[in-house]
Amino acid sequence: MSMVYLANVQSVETAKGLNFYTTHAHVAVDFPTEDRPSYLVLSLFHHLDLMATKDFATAMDTAARWLKQAEPA
Repeated sequence: MSMVYLANVQSVETAKGLNFYTTHAHVAVDFPTEDRPSYLVLSLFHHLDLMATKDFATAMDTAARWLKQAEPA
């Protein structure tokens, strides 16, 4: 379900990973590197939340959840 949500969110691919933007949030998913073998999910809009996971699906689910939580009720 989160992949369907993220498919409809503006995104930009960078050398580090993916950035997702809504009018209420900006979430980045950084890919693993040689120095850091896990995905990093960062919420960058109003405050910094950070989560590391070795699983791509968990990283994308977290990004979608944080974007949804930032939407007004």
